[in-house]
Amino acid sequence: MNKLHYFNPGHETAVLHVSPHYMPPANQQKMRCDLSYLPAWYAGKEDLVWTEDALPKEYVEFLNDHFGNLPQAIFKGNASTYSFPSNKTELDLWGISPQAIHIFKELEKQYGWQLILPIWKDIYFQLNNRHNSKACLEYIQPLLPEMQPDI
Repeated sequence: MNKLHYFNPGHETAVLHVSPHYMPPANQQKMRCDLSYLPAWYAGKEDLVWTEDALPKEYVEFLNDHFGNLPQAIFKGNASTYSFPSNKTELDLWGISPQAIHIFKELEKQYGWQLILPIWKDIYFQLNNRHNSKACLEYIQPLLPEMQPDI
């Protein structure tokens, strides 16, 4: 199964707002745009990576010359050229949020895509909570004796 990867740093804030219409601050939007191709480093070569804009031609040439076949970038300028067969392409989010799911529901409508979208569950709100992260860290720290806590 192929995947469409989406890098959405700051998804934690989108989760806090629990709104599909959440608009991240300008610095998060810039980071999302500037680093949008980051999933190419862990995606399969047959996968796609959603980028905010077209990648610069020189950058793509450099990557192809030095790293071989990396996943193709898909963005609004070339999105209409793609069709995703039903139940064949899964959306792979950096971080799940109602906002990210909404973005791709809208893209599905706009372009007639058929993606396998994640379903938002209320438990994700709790799992994204900093208190939960702290509890996880406190649990794993004794398992990593070489890791010294800052006191």
